[in-house]
Amino acid sequence: MALSFSQYFKAIRNSSYTQSVARATTLTTNETTTLNTIASSTETATATSMLNPSLNYLSNCRVRFATTLIASTLFLFLCELIYGFENKLSA
Repeated sequence: MALSFSQYFKAIRNSSYTQSVARATTLTTNETTTLNTIASSTETATATSMLNPSLNYLSNCRVRFATTLIASTLFLFLCELIYGFENKLSA
């Protein structure tokens, strides 16, 4: 059975509409996947960048503490040397 001219164009329009909807659904799925990937990597990067200053601060605190401890020990040792040397001179 042959299709009439209007039936033929109606079938093409319906087919085109169906393909457009399928294409749009595929795009939406791909966009959602892409956006989720971007969001997750952005969240990871943000969490990492928020954590790094804390780690750097803690590392700096350890370095400062160690430096202060060494400096104060050397200072006390130097004071003991000077004080002990003065006592030996005065005795």
